[in-house]
Amino acid sequence: MSPAHEVIVCDDGSTDGPERCLEPFEDRIVLLRKQNGGGASALNHALAVATGDFVAVLDADDLYDPERTAAIAQAAASRPDLDIVTTDAWLQQGDACIGTYSSMNPFAAVGQRTAILDTCFPGGWPAVRRTRLIDAGGWDESYRIAYDWQCWLRLILDGAAVGMVDAPLMIYHVHEGSLSADKIESLRERLRMLRSVDPVRLSPGERQARSRAIARDSRRLARLRLRLGGAAVRGAIIPRPRSRPPHV
Repeated sequence: MSPAHEVIVCDDGSTDGPERCLEPFEDRIVLLRKQNGGGASALNHALAVATGDFVAVLDADDLYDPERTAAIAQAAASRPDLDIVTTDAWLQQGDACIGTYSSMNPFAAVGQRTAILDTCFPGGWPAVRRTRLIDAGGWDESYRIAYDWQCWLRLILDGAAVGMVDAPLMIYHVHEGSLSADKIESLRERLRMLRSVDPVRLSPGERQARSRAIARDSRRLARLRLRLGGAAVRGAIIPRPRSRPPHV
């Protein structure tokens, strides 16, 4: 197990006293507190004080394998052309493992510009080169749900390449019973994200992929509203080489 260069915990206006749980680790973490502003706001707040070469995301209800940060760091060292490095993940719903993320959402080793218009293949938890992320302006705080996908979309269309360590090195919790309003908002944000992409910067094939995704998600949104009665380019699958890692 290789420890992280630093661990930054951002308390985004919680009311359940997380400092009590974190007290045993207070000499090993950086604890930030802020008024509630949403996921993108919390990530940007942490990014502002991060010093590692890569910033890796971990939401409060997910779990890293002890070897995940080392695997990402080794992959980044072996492939310095990569700006985004992720791993596969176990999907857990309640007490049951329902598969891996890549089995349901395959990683795009090639054609990443086209793929990111269709699906969030890096997942919501990759490690991103800190300087590249800062230059891109971090996460867009105007998005409540799709801020991770929208960030990876911007980075990839600007030339960032994504690699994946082909091992499920974290547990991602899939929650049942999410509010229907959240499903509607998620589709709205995805459509907003896709429509915000200037088609002039896309190839003909990428423009077609964007149009297909907009049409597909528009149909999904219409069906969901009807059911609710009108309610609201390049990359790699990377083995785990032995090399001196950058800080994560």
